[in-house]
Amino acid sequence: MMNKNPVGRPRKFGSPKQLETTINEYFENTPQNEYSVTGLALVIGSKQLIQDYEKREGYEEIIARAKLLVENSYELSLRKYGRSGDIFALKNFGWKDKFEHDVELKGCAYTLPLKQAVEAHAVETE
Repeated sequence: MMNKNPVGRPRKFGSPKQLETTINEYFENTPQNEYSVTGLALVIGSKQLIQDYEKREGYEEIIARAKLLVENSYELSLRKYGRSGDIFALKNFGWKDKFEHDVELKGCAYTLPLKQAVEAHAVETE
């Protein structure tokens, strides 16, 4: 008698090794400048499957490494060509192209523009 998954359809990849082999074949057969999350999703089955396997024990590191390889290819392309499409892709990986500064002034009950706050802090410490 065949063992069945008690709920739902059987997993596409029965073991982390099967998933890793499929992902490795994708990276071996795809030029580095063509790595993409959607390309990865096509070989795995869908973007939803990537998200599902990302949460499964034993599979999470495999998916994380694969996504990191895709991210790295965009970073290298950005450094080489400076294209805005690479910037957009990297933003989808959590990159930001702006700086955010949090300034905390102890004992200051109101907010000042940054320049005034820095000047006021400098006077207090002299």
